[in-house]
Amino acid sequence: MVLQKDWDIKLTQGGTTHKFRLLQQRGQKAWTVSESPPNPRVEVEAASREGFRPDRELPFVMEDWVWGVGLERFGSQSIDRGHLFRYADGFNIDTSQSGIVKHGPLVESLGSVSSGQTILEFTLFQDKVYIRTKNKLYSTDGATLTEEKDFSAAVTKSMAVFNDKLYIAVDTADTYWEWNGSAATSKTVTDGASLFLATQGASNPILIRVLNNNFISTSIDPNDVTSWDAPGVKVGEGDTINSIFIVSGFPFVGTESTVYILATDSEGVSVPIELDKRLATRRSTTAFTIKAESGSDAWLSDGRDIMRVVAEGFELFDIRPDGPFRSFDARPVTADIKGSPKSMAMDLDSVYILADRSGDIYVYKGVELTRGQFAWTPWAKFTGTNAAAAVLKVTGDADPYLYAGDT
Repeated sequence: MVLQKDWDIKLTQGGTTHKFRLLQQRGQKAWTVSESPPNPRVEVEAASREGFRPDRELPFVMEDWVWGVGLERFGSQSIDRGHLFRYADGFNIDTSQSGIVKHGPLVESLGSVSSGQTILEFTLFQDKVYIRTKNKLYSTDGATLTEEKDFSAAVTKSMAVFNDKLYIAVDTADTYWEWNGSAATSKTVTDGASLFLATQGASNPILIRVLNNNFISTSIDPNDVTSWDAPGVKVGEGDTINSIFIVSGFPFVGTESTVYILATDSEGVSVPIELDKRLATRRSTTAFTIKAESGSDAWLSDGRDIMRVVAEGFELFDIRPDGPFRSFDARPVTADIKGSPKSMAMDLDSVYILADRSGDIYVYKGVELTRGQFAWTPWAKFTGTNAAAAVLKVTGDADPYLYAGDT
């Protein structure tokens, strides 16, 4: 703004100039410059929309961060009670506690596995964290990473703790391995390679074994190779089994097309029952390959959608979409935060979804605020690839740690 004799005010916007003359009153031009500083105001109560002057419109007010990352479309609050109170995106923050915003965890390296060895699974055995890779078995006490066993050309498929042993399934025909904490022993059977292992029960446990793509066999003493029941139970109509997990003492089997629960009939024979026919819409070779289980519930993913199996009562189960991304019951979420789930982990309070977003692994921490309503915090982020995660605690650690593979 400039003053001159032939004009009083000249304003230039872009390449256009405008000249103005001020009105005169009693021989004087009406020219006044004043500044009105805002009056300070001390707020002692929680922020609210009513606490601001009507002429100072605010486009958005955040009352609490506890509902986590937000939605891109808004509708009835009955669909999602917290959808009006979510933020767009972020990383390395924890807003899972009401009224508190905390920094995300520090990511630390425990060491490196051999070249070409993808980390596939973590488990706790004899107060160490054991790590299954493509062809090897490692362990760590939280400080040192040790290679325990090289299976050579055999590709590992799964591992499970049973009594005082760790059992490893491999793709070698008629063979699985037993690890006692210091040495590995091969076990030879006659019915095929072991694909997946899971332990069912606590007081009278049995080891469940998947073989020949879609058969289930069990044993009360896998140290004795003759203890496996034969020929086992066929699951489905030929679809390959991709995973096995336990909820409330019942074994569940994820196949390429659906999820089955292994129930027991009046004669004590295991009978596969399809859990939810809608799951057939998720049919793919990777369906239900990603899982996490706590004993009371389990989380599943096919690399795109996320579902949760919950025990509703005795021998009654429900499966529901509870993840941060779209599921078979579509829920509008922020498009920018959609990623490809790679692994999942659980502790007593939260579930952790590790998803790939353009080469970065985002760790979403989920907390159930109300029944069936989860809030998701972008808890951590690291650059790399991921295929396994677990929350585990060894003696001497003050708190559990989230272990995540980065190979």
